[in-house]
Amino acid sequence: MWVARLHGPDADRHFADAQQWRAADPRHEAAFQRSQALWSATGSATRTPNLSRMRPSPPVVARVGAGRRLAFASFIALIATGGGAILLERAQHPTVREDAPIASYEQPRAVRLIDGSIVRLAANSVVAPHFNGEIRAITLLEGSARFSVAHDVAHPFVVTAGDRTVTARGTIFDVALLPSGLSVTMIEGIVEVARPPHSGAVQATVRLKRGERLIVTHAAETVTPVPAGISNMAATDYPPTPLSRVIEDANRMGHKPIRLGDAGLGAALVQGRFDLTNTGGLAQQLAAALDLALRDDGGAFTLVRSPIGK
Repeated sequence: MWVARLHGPDADRHFADAQQWRAADPRHEAAFQRSQALWSATGSATRTPNLSRMRPSPPVVARVGAGRRLAFASFIALIATGGGAILLERAQHPTVREDAPIASYEQPRAVRLIDGSIVRLAANSVVAPHFNGEIRAITLLEGSARFSVAHDVAHPFVVTAGDRTVTARGTIFDVALLPSGLSVTMIEGIVEVARPPHSGAVQATVRLKRGERLIVTHAAETVTPVPAGISNMAATDYPPTPLSRVIEDANRMGHKPIRLGDAGLGAALVQGRFDLTNTGGLAQQLAAALDLALRDDGGAFTLVRSPIGK
């Protein structure tokens, strides 16, 4: 009902109450995200949203007819009474969730942006998203954060920190503000680090690949290997996330894919820190956590429902 209200003509009136409800319980936020995904899917069946015309808040994905809204509301009621969880693919383009800072305060915090990207904030860190329909822009205001970027070639993912911009090419990387400048540490993929176009500085773009770190100070820019003491670089912290999305992320990085023997398993929510490059270990971890059976046919790991009574 909150999703339907936030897509209705009185969205502004309901926005504050909806935010309060979402923040009251992690289960509320998870339910809201699943319902938002369902709404995106039903709306995208009729037309593609024009993101450049969308307001920063509340989160609008697509306007659909009254009949489709009624069908959506009935579908949500069926899910609620059945106690199940159904995940449909979100619309292909990123959409604005909120144009407001996201803070971690004294404890680290992992959040998922509306485009599917995950931001893990270190303690006492703040980021501010600015999705405008053309680029997915994030400003690191304080501290440090790890960005696990959802693939979307049509909408670049750009992090601004200090006087530099970091443009990702579907990747995982860390950005930290330091007393003397900032650092960018590559986990997976490629990023390009440059000064913002409006700065007026003439400087070549620095391209970083896996295992490299850029240190920027007032005096110099230095690219060095990531220290050997930093291990498990590809480990990613997930807030409550559908199993299907975690597997999708892992299959982009691991050499041997993970499959689901039953598509319905993909809606199960999982939370934790996962090494996405070790798909074998991840498959075992997920099987144990969800009480699933694991099969290895040589070409892929497959998670299936455990036999009845096991």
